[in-house]
Amino acid sequence: MSGRVARLWRYPRCAVPTLSHGTLPAQVDALRAPARLNRVVPVPRLARQPRVGAYALVVRPGRVENGAVVEVC
Repeated sequence: MSGRVARLWRYPRCAVPTLSHGTLPAQVDALRAPARLNRVVPVPRLARQPRVGAYALVVRPGRVENGAVVEVC
């Protein structure tokens, strides 16, 4: 892997992973466990909320091959 990304901040849960994609069927339960287990304070003065996504900044562009380890710093 030649690319690298840096996490900028956590983002609220998104429905896209639960939708069907091409020949893959919809997975309506795909985010239930992460949302239950990963509750964080997204910004000061807000209560803990389920978070499973993140915005990121591309630090070094590159290609990620199937099976590659991806480093998020």
